[in-house]
Amino acid sequence: MMSVMPLSPSAEEAAKKAGALWVGDALVWHVWHDGSAWLVCGGLEQDSPGTGPARVTVRAAAGVFTWDAVVTEEPWSPEVLSLLHDSRQGPPDGEAQPQRWARESVLLRISPAP
Repeated sequence: MMSVMPLSPSAEEAAKKAGALWVGDALVWHVWHDGSAWLVCGGLEQDSPGTGPARVTVRAAAGVFTWDAVVTEEPWSPEVLSLLHDSRQGPPDGEAQPQRWARESVLLRISPAP
């Protein structure tokens, strides 16, 4: 498992509450879990911001927070899949969404760089 550098409490709180993050110049919806942002890309979902090093920005009432991160493709996790499914608004296929994701999409983890 990759080492994750914790963010400042203010930056992490902003990332948890934000509906979206900027990863480079891509705006992506995500869920914050276990110190990282998780997102589904490909198929009917958002475009992938790519993997590797990235610069992440989140805007919040407390300010703008920016940090270096690493984007990795991860195996599907039932826990993360459930969190993403519950947070996705208006899925075109309702409860069949997780099965579509497994067929068409990838799971990305955006973690603060160590």
